[in-house]
Amino acid sequence: MIQSPQKGCSYLINSLNTHLGNMRERVASMTDEQFSTVVNAVMTDVSAKNKNMDEENGSWWSELISHDYDFDRQTKKIETLKLITKPEFQSYFAAFFGQDS
Repeated sequence: MIQSPQKGCSYLINSLNTHLGNMRERVASMTDEQFSTVVNAVMTDVSAKNKNMDEENGSWWSELISHDYDFDRQTKKIETLKLITKPEFQSYFAAFFGQDS
């Protein structure tokens, strides 16, 4: 949900559509080096260790509350990031955020 106390709905919709259009262009024209940089940045974020016991506790509880019980989620995300290719990412992005979405 997007809201603004100062701007109307049409402004917000136009801004969001402009942003999505810019992102479509950036993803479609992404170089291999740019893709690698993005993957490495996400990998750094995903592979970060919990900073304290509260973060670790939150990770465990989110699995319990969602009834997923996937306590190895971080490792699976890291393995998936190692396997994803630029064409796969571009295809997924286009399908999910395409003009007709």
